[in-house]
Amino acid sequence: MGKSLKLTLDGREFTAVLNENLTVDDLLNMLPLELTLQRYAGHEYMSHKHIKTFFFRDNKQ
Repeated sequence: MGKSLKLTLDGREFTAVLNENLTVDDLLNMLPLELTLQRYAGHEYMSHKHIKTFFFRDNKQ
């Protein structure tokens, strides 16, 4: 089973189950994180907060 993450959106709590990989590890290392989401193209949400998301690693882990 993957790692879990609690999300709070507009006061409602959700639990997300995440895969186990390096991207998820990077995301979890940025927490706690507060974002303001806006609608984009009528069917997506996005945030304007700029986060460095690219990490160079040795894939031999």
